[in-house]
Amino acid sequence: MTSGLYRAFAEELGIIATPLETLDVGYLPVSMKNGEPHTENAWILPERNAKGEVVGLMRRFQNGQKFCVTGSKHGLYYAFNTDSNQTVKRYNPGNHGWMRVDDRDYPSNKDGCPLCGKKKGCMVSRDDPDSPPAVMCITNKSKRQFSLGWLHILDKERNLGGFNHVMKIEDDQPILIVEGFSDTAAAMSIGLNAIGKPGNIAGNQMLKDMPLTGRAVYLIGENDAGFNKKGQRQHPGKDGMDSTYVALREMCKVTRVYPPEGVKDMREWVTGGLTREEFLTYVEEHGLVDDGVGDHILDSDQALDIASRFLKEEFNKGGSLSLRLYNKDWYEWNGKHYAWLSSDVLHGELYKFLTGKQYIHRDPNGGEKVLPYKAQRSKVGDIIATFNKWCLVTHDPPVWVPGSNGIPPNNLIMFNNGALDIDDYVNHGRVTLHLPSPELFSLTCCPYDFDPDARSEFVEDFMSETFDDSESVSLVWEWIGYMMTTDIGFEKIMLLHGAPRSGKGTILDMWAGMMGKENCSAMTLEQLTGSFGLEPLVGKLACMFGDVRNPQAKILSKALELMLQVAGGDSVPVNRKGIAISPRVQLMIRFCMAMNELPAFLDHSRAMESRLLILNFPRGHVYDSDPLIKQEVVREAETGSLINYALEGLRRLRANRKFTDPPSSKPVMDQFRTIASPVSSFTDECCVVNPHEHEELNNLFSAWCTWCKNSGRKAFQPEQFAKWLLGHVPHAEKSFKDNNHRRVTILTGVKLNEWAINNLLE
Repeated sequence: MTSGLYRAFAEELGIIATPLETLDVGYLPVSMKNGEPHTENAWILPERNAKGEVVGLMRRFQNGQKFCVTGSKHGLYYAFNTDSNQTVKRYNPGNHGWMRVDDRDYPSNKDGCPLCGKKKGCMVSRDDPDSPPAVMCITNKSKRQFSLGWLHILDKERNLGGFNHVMKIEDDQPILIVEGFSDTAAAMSIGLNAIGKPGNIAGNQMLKDMPLTGRAVYLIGENDAGFNKKGQRQHPGKDGMDSTYVALREMCKVTRVYPPEGVKDMREWVTGGLTREEFLTYVEEHGLVDDGVGDHILDSDQALDIASRFLKEEFNKGGSLSLRLYNKDWYEWNGKHYAWLSSDVLHGELYKFLTGKQYIHRDPNGGEKVLPYKAQRSKVGDIIATFNKWCLVTHDPPVWVPGSNGIPPNNLIMFNNGALDIDDYVNHGRVTLHLPSPELFSLTCCPYDFDPDARSEFVEDFMSETFDDSESVSLVWEWIGYMMTTDIGFEKIMLLHGAPRSGKGTILDMWAGMMGKENCSAMTLEQLTGSFGLEPLVGKLACMFGDVRNPQAKILSKALELMLQVAGGDSVPVNRKGIAISPRVQLMIRFCMAMNELPAFLDHSRAMESRLLILNFPRGHVYDSDPLIKQEVVREAETGSLINYALEGLRRLRANRKFTDPPSSKPVMDQFRTIASPVSSFTDECCVVNPHEHEELNNLFSAWCTWCKNSGRKAFQPEQFAKWLLGHVPHAEKSFKDNNHRRVTILTGVKLNEWAINNLLE
């Protein structure tokens, strides 16, 4: 090609002609197609492999369009060293120029491999086995793996591959890696060593075989961010830079740098007047030197690796994981406690995270390249499934997550400004607030700051007007203090009884406001006994029944059974909509029931009676009620003004180890006992309890049937009656005796009184 053609092409590119000669540019005026001449007028750009061999020819036309010559492969653009000995065969005859370490001609066969010491399997270069420049080791790994082992170059000056000579370079100067021929020529025109890739993500594998090991490499990106036809943002220049960085990061020091804002690529930068010195100064000031890839590059496409990075970037609070899985539900730390997180929202966050991501693909030979990550539904599902490794909580809250520990959770009350240490407060009068921590899996928090000086004269006056005795007021505060903790050890159920408009609803709303309404569940007995009745109670502190009426007997019976199980601290199965049943869940719920009339619970065993606390409201205000009172009481509760009354009640409860029993509650308890356990009333009215007395079961049951008939009750079977009676009479025993050859059941410890004998026995 003539010097005039070089100058013409140089003018077209806006650079000097010298690099074009160095890069062996050619010119094709005419080509033959189907035996006929065809005008081309194209510049021919040779592309080489890492051995310097031309593997492809690119035609560049004057309009800037480029097409490969038929049969071409893509290669790199660089200044080929015509003196290179890359392709010279310098091995002596033999098995690929290698000598096995167990060969008798190997001078050090007693010592084995120079690297690992093995006596078999490894090989040294045959041209100088006394001081081999290269070793093929089967034990020690390197960056280049072959079928025979890992190649180690011990003496680069005697490297048989000749990598140090394939490219014309100045040994003490950095090597630029750019995209395309014109950028390569432009960099060379200002005196820089340059290698051009055929595309943004092409040519990386060949770059790994170029003379880059141990050198300073400047990786030049392009400012070509924009949107594709689908409206999606893309940045091919950045993708190419990251892909090449991944390929080279372990073999040389790579500095990444973009041209200044407004300059697209290296050629535009050079044609704008860039000098070699200005470029090197710019790189020192703006070059990025680190060991990481871009934020959009994933280290692999493995679900476990992606899950680990996603959780570290999206659910990390001060180094602690802030996403938890409990009973197949997701919960996220909100800075105070864990709140329920919809599975749809979590999936959406993951899809958002994966949008535009690429990943490093590693082939079996150790090669790396960057590929786009396609977020498919099955892949997203696999990633979320691996969250279990870090997020799974297997114990009921509140609980410290695995690997963490601290103050027992049932000795903490969570507030907006910290976790109050109950033991310090109750036992020593100290206010100790611990910082909230995502290491404590807790689902509840009071919606206000703790203030040790908070008080409310308005609510004190309200309590005085609502109750006639101080014991009832004490019980109000003891119960709410108990409910604000997750301690369910007292195993109690609260019943609020009184006339309409007597303050029952106000007290319930006050309690809910103090705990936080989101920490309470309000429902009916019918809802509790439904298929999914326990689901709303998971993670709550209290369940409120606002106005209990008299539902069907089977509903009352089932509700009683559930409440006794939960109040007793038993783990219960929780059935949930669309999710597999949770077989064993310990609910931290305290039940509160408000009613005008006592429901017809059947509690012959008196299990409910032993768990029941009763607050009696003596006065109703049907005609003179003031709705503003309730609003003000609830407002005081929701702003934290009442917390110290609750804590004082909790201190009193723990000191006394029992709840205050108001005298005003006794008539209601007696009425409840009569309704729920008629055997108890029968015993009180019709029997003498004495360990020295006895009575035939038939006589007792006959009197019981008459008593039930007179009071409109169902008598049930004798065996059931005997079981109930034995449960009510202390030290009563069941025995048998023969009476005129007839076996008779005797109950010792109880006897019908004279009135019952005269009036109930037929």
